[in-house]
This record gives sequence, C-alpha cells and structure tokens, in this order.
Amino acid sequence: MSALSQALAFKRLVQDSATLSLLRADHVAVIAAVLGEHLGSPGTRLDTDEVHERLDADLVDLRDHFDLSDRRAKAFCDDWRNAG
Repeated sequence: MSALSQALAFKRLVQDSATLSLLRADHVAVIAAVLGEHLGSPGTRLDTDEVHERLDADLVDLRDHFDLSDRRAKAFCDDWRNAG
C-alpha cells in the first residue's frame, strides 16, 4: 500500500471515527473524567435522568477549573451523543 493510499485511509478514519472525534473535542478531559466516573465499570447501567443528575453535580466543581458555561448536563450529553 502506498503512502498516499495509507494517508487517505487514515484521513477517512480520523474524519469518520466517533472515538477520534470525541478525542478532538474541546472538553475531552471533562468527558473522559465524568464518563469514567459514572459509566466506567463493566456492566454499569444508569437511567438517563440519573446520569444527568450526577453530571450536573460534577459540573458544579468542574466549572471552577474548566470553561464550561452555564449549560446543564443534558445539553453536554446531547452534544457528545450528536458528535458520534
């Protein structure tokens, strides 16, 4: 496989991969931390409302250290889900 074909394949992967898209997100540190904290154990299942409540509680502390605006957890989750 030529360098060009490999580069084009990697370019498509970077553009189409939800995982790589998430890693490029502005708040990747926050995303990784809150998802790991609440959904990181194997088999963990939470009701959507419970996830939003927990994330809203986390956002209180996180806003002191990250530029997260006044948005609620549901808005962040919607953005993350829509991003892939």
